[in-house]
Amino acid sequence: MASTKASAGSLSWHEPPPPCLESPPHARGGTQVAPRILDLIERSAGIRLEWIGSLRFEATEALFRKHADHRYSFTDRTSFVLMRELKVTDVLTTDHHIGEAGFRIL
Repeated sequence: MASTKASAGSLSWHEPPPPCLESPPHARGGTQVAPRILDLIERSAGIRLEWIGSLRFEATEALFRKHADHRYSFTDRTSFVLMRELKVTDVLTTDHHIGEAGFRIL
């Protein structure tokens, strides 16, 4: 049986990852569910997909560097940049970082 070996802080897998790193059983149907969700999003008049692109990425990077003391993820900061650009003020979320960044949580 193959084994894993770690060296200098890196982990090299020679076998499938342990169960704790696999998708949970309830998520394995995602290959069947995801296309249906994408279809619903594409048909929805209430959902708009926004591409990040290089300008928004650069704005996120600047925000990341400016507020390095905050523990916001890059994804959080990308959301902040996008929501400010689109003048979004109210957000339906359970993520407390949204409120910390000055948005109103619904």
